[in-house]
Amino acid sequence: MELPLTGISTYLVATAIGEASSDVGTLFLSEKVNEWGFNCPGINNQKAIWGKSSFERAKLSPTNIGYTPVFGTIAGYNLGYFRGYHHDWVTYSMTMSNFARSSYTAMSTVIGIARPENLLDKPNPYPNIFIDFDIEFARILTDFNNGKATLIDNTAFVLENSPYTLTIDGKFPPDKATNGILEENDTFYVKIAPKNVPDRRLINSTPLIISAQMVADTTPLQTLGVRDFSIVGVKTSGGVNVFTMAATIYANYPVARVTNVTGRMGDTSDFSGNVSTSSMLSSVELTKNGDEYTANVSFNFSSYMGNKVRVGDYIFGQISLTNGSGDGGSTIVVDTLPLD
Repeated sequence: MELPLTGISTYLVATAIGEASSDVGTLFLSEKVNEWGFNCPGINNQKAIWGKSSFERAKLSPTNIGYTPVFGTIAGYNLGYFRGYHHDWVTYSMTMSNFARSSYTAMSTVIGIARPENLLDKPNPYPNIFIDFDIEFARILTDFNNGKATLIDNTAFVLENSPYTLTIDGKFPPDKATNGILEENDTFYVKIAPKNVPDRRLINSTPLIISAQMVADTTPLQTLGVRDFSIVGVKTSGGVNVFTMAATIYANYPVARVTNVTGRMGDTSDFSGNVSTSSMLSSVELTKNGDEYTANVSFNFSSYMGNKVRVGDYIFGQISLTNGSGDGGSTIVVDTLPLD
């Protein structure tokens, strides 16, 4: 429920947050308040309360032992702070896992966004929230500030439950042309810089920097996974529906067959809305391809998805194996068939 900018009353606020009180102080300090839902006029007012716990909000009152005056605001618990308040507002933090060895010469990290714990029960925003960011690589930390870092990706993005996996290969690092390979135990840094962030959707837009040491091993890890995912969504004015997805199953060790390959397609990133799931009835045979064993797989959800989405909607897909590996992505439904 989103409150208006004018005509605010204690009744409206109490109804929005589910609090049985008409006292302004009780409402303002209620644990039921979504501290990320504040959107009141006045930049100083907003800074004073956005993301602040009830304990921190209490310090706005001169009668509180921890009273801290805030420039440009009126002391006390003012009903006006609830102007524009949205009780179901969801905001996120950028997350980035530690680098871990993912192949014989490479290390990977997973970049994503996560809600604060007290927002886990809030409805998913519609449309989905995309967070764009740049990724840079450096071997010396100060290179991020002097223009010597190497740009890896300036079109990267994540959305909730759809993370971005970044892999740094020691044989082919982003700056190999100038600095050569990454030797075992060489230190490197990666910087994630959010950009074009939707208003109030990211708790902190400060870039993340993580360091790691390149790890090597004489025994290659055995990897069975999914890559090269693609997805198509088409609804033509003539009634033709095409909703398909495909990917490559690969292994770096001899694998003859893979069973229970599963695909799913839906209209939400967490597959909580309209979704169709299919498992291949027969096993998939992998064939040797250079140093790998691979097989191409595809799924067709045209009949189901054609009745669930419209042109311009996002669709999401995922192909996964029983070992937990998988690959997925999203696209916008268009009205033109792809060229062969």
